[in-house]
Amino acid sequence: MVFNQHTTLTHLLCAKIFAETHYVLATFKNLIDSHTSPHLVSWISILKSCITLNEDGSLDGVGHARFDGFYRNHHGHFLMGYYGNVDHTSILQVEILALLKGLSLCWQAGYHTLICY
Repeated sequence: MVFNQHTTLTHLLCAKIFAETHYVLATFKNLIDSHTSPHLVSWISILKSCITLNEDGSLDGVGHARFDGFYRNHHGHFLMGYYGNVDHTSILQVEILALLKGLSLCWQAGYHTLICY
C-alpha cells in the first residue's frame, strides 16, 4: 500500500492500525466505562393507521452522497425500503432528498399517515 509516497506492507499497516486502536481504547476506557450502562431497547408501537419512515443521508467526503430509508408498520415489520446516490451535494441537500424520496414513495404506495425519524 502507498501512503504519502511511502510503500508499506499490508501486515505492517494492519499492525500499526491495531496498535493505535488499542492505544485509543486504553486511553478512553475509563470514560467509556463510566458513561455506558446496559439498558433495554424496545419497539414503541404506533397507531395502527400509521407507518414509520426511517431515512438517512450521508456524504463520503469527496462530494458523493448516498441516501436510504425504510418503512415499518405498527408492529415494527418491514414494509419496503429505498436507496439512491447523488453526486456533488451538501449534507443538508442529501438529508432533504432522502426525506422527499421517502415521502413521495410513501404517498405513491397509499400510506398517507406516517411518522418520520
